[in-house]
Amino acid sequence: MGAPTPSPWPKPAASWPSRPWRCTSVSTTTTTCPARDELELLYRAFKPTDGENYTWRHGENPSAVPPTFPYTAASPSQTALVSFQDEGAEAFEPAWYWSSTQFSANDGWLQYFGDGTQHDARKDAAYRARAVRSEVIG
Repeated sequence: MGAPTPSPWPKPAASWPSRPWRCTSVSTTTTTCPARDELELLYRAFKPTDGENYTWRHGENPSAVPPTFPYTAASPSQTALVSFQDEGAEAFEPAWYWSSTQFSANDGWLQYFGDGTQHDARKDAAYRARAVRSEVIG
């Protein structure tokens, strides 16, 4: 895929441009590109819009504690955190985001932040990527 592109940090996440498959090279000591199940949890916690969710088996996450079940049209609802709501400074765009999880030799997993859909796409396709920091809460 060529040389890694310069890191967009510390710009606000909402201003990061879309990049082709770069999650395997987007990693530092404090941030990483989330795996498929982590990205699903981010959708649950930071859903930017108040639109309906895609409900056909999307949202099942056996890696979550406790494991989660498929979305309903209304759940998860839009995040209560204003900065993560649509148009907020930290909001996910209602767009496709790469996960670091491989689907096959040529494809990777994506999460759509418009309605929660997860799907695969060719690794050379240009979609967004969002680096995150994981911390234990509680």
